[in-house]
Amino acid sequence: MSTLIADIDLPKKLAKVTEPVDILDVSGRKLGRFLPEQTMGAEPLVPWDPSITREELDRRAAEAGGMTLAEFWQKMGQK
Repeated sequence: MSTLIADIDLPKKLAKVTEPVDILDVSGRKLGRFLPEQTMGAEPLVPWDPSITREELDRRAAEAGGMTLAEFWQKMGQK
């Protein structure tokens, strides 16, 4: 995710943003997150975290590990 430093030029900077960005003060303290109007109109892939991209979801799906549903139920003591 990108970040911006809040200053007098912030409105000009925000007008150019095309993806969610964190807004920091000059000391680096996070002030919040800005979601540009363009991205807010589209339905996010993950509503509880709109910053997650398709690439991140693909990366997570490709990670090794996990178990099948049958293995899960067996682990939980079900047959």
